[in-house]
Amino acid sequence: MRYLLKNGNIITPDQIFLGSILIKNSKISKIYDKADNLPLVREEETIDCTDCFIIPGIIDPHVHLRDFDQHHKESIDTCTKAAIENGVTMVIGMPNTIPRLNSINSIKDYINKIKETAVCDVGLYAVLPETDLSDYLRNLQKIGVFGIKIYPGDSPNLLNWNPLLQMWEDLKEEMNEYLGNLDEFIEKLDEYIRLNYPSSQFRENIAGWVDVIGMISKYHLHLLFHADIPLESKIREIRFKTFEGIHQSPLVSHSANHSKLQELLHIYFVFCLLRNCESKFIPSITFCHVSSIEAIHFIEKLNAKLLSCPIYFEITPHHTYLHQNIELDIPSYGKVLPPLRLQVDNREIQQFLNSSNHCQVFYGSDHAPHSLEEKKLDFDHAPPGFPNLDIYPKFILSRFLENGRDLRKFVLYSSYNPSQIYQIKNKGVINAGYDADLVVFREMQPYTISIESFHSKSRICPYPLEKITVQIEHVFLKGKKVPQTKGKYIARTYK
Repeated sequence: MRYLLKNGNIITPDQIFLGSILIKNSKISKIYDKADNLPLVREEETIDCTDCFIIPGIIDPHVHLRDFDQHHKESIDTCTKAAIENGVTMVIGMPNTIPRLNSINSIKDYINKIKETAVCDVGLYAVLPETDLSDYLRNLQKIGVFGIKIYPGDSPNLLNWNPLLQMWEDLKEEMNEYLGNLDEFIEKLDEYIRLNYPSSQFRENIAGWVDVIGMISKYHLHLLFHADIPLESKIREIRFKTFEGIHQSPLVSHSANHSKLQELLHIYFVFCLLRNCESKFIPSITFCHVSSIEAIHFIEKLNAKLLSCPIYFEITPHHTYLHQNIELDIPSYGKVLPPLRLQVDNREIQQFLNSSNHCQVFYGSDHAPHSLEEKKLDFDHAPPGFPNLDIYPKFILSRFLENGRDLRKFVLYSSYNPSQIYQIKNKGVINAGYDADLVVFREMQPYTISIESFHSKSRICPYPLEKITVQIEHVFLKGKKVPQTKGKYIARTYK
């Protein structure tokens, strides 16, 4: 089957132009300018894209597909359906499933489920194993897993978290005042390390980290971090109750309980680890779901000061557009980690994304579905996270159009950068020879999305569903049009 997408506004990171796209045998065969003579194709193979926009399929590198023992929350089938129906043609699944993706057998079982049920393309991350790290990483490379995700407190048999915990204990009362001046903040943290850890002692404390990071680099895996302090759950509960008494708002208290300072200290700790690794043994690093403009600039400053290789970071739609003072009938619907921050953080993150073409940044939805029963628990016991895939593309594109923002930047952060950062072959770009993963959408009068239209099992949504001005007309995956798409397991190609 072939298609001619005719007379649409084609958007790439570099340009927007009126043209047509010929799809043939799953690939983009040719791109035509508006003045070019178009090939003759049958009427049923022609799609009139007049007044529409055409963008590459969206790549979402941060999705919790659930399934396994959490099938009641989400399945690979429902998750990928929510993705493809909304223009997300590839996702990369997170490894904190139950059971976790920490053994080759569990990963292979999950890959089989993907092959059987996915309707968009899917890649995977893993977590560290219990034993036999080298053999495990070698096998991850063979089966094309994209990388290793490290959550706060993970793998204490391999990784010593005590230096980070001690740093938090020593500095939690005094360091918030420096967040407005990140250069001074870095100086204070460097001074703390010098005074408290002679270099040999610090290296001894983090030797396990250095070994693990070096082995991840050896097998060319990405390394992802969720930046937070790994405090015990009892301590978190006590802190939350204290903050709730002060702030009288669960969302504000949750943000204080997982503060910006905690996120920044974890980020700094990672850079301390990297300082002690030989540069040739540093893998590609991504900080997931950074929640504030301070975290963004902190990573940029530390990266410029420390490393020649780029450090990547992911920005979520909810940290860009939702804040801790939103009014929700059930506040736990907005509970997420890292927490929603201030409205000023939303504005500053939007301004940052719009200010330049940042090659180290990408959108990740952090689609994290839970059941209604779980999310209706008392706030401090409700699990963090909510689904994003049913709303993310339409919501952000509507805000781009509403504010006159440059749609080329949406393509940069949602398609092109993820394809480059994660070396996803033949995707994320509108070019001849690339996979025909394409999204056709149009701007229309504002309407309200019905939560009943969600494909995710988790019909929970803290986003405002009104004032949506984008309608997705067609989605193509490797030249096939929704709903005829069939997803594949995408093994990473290692360069």
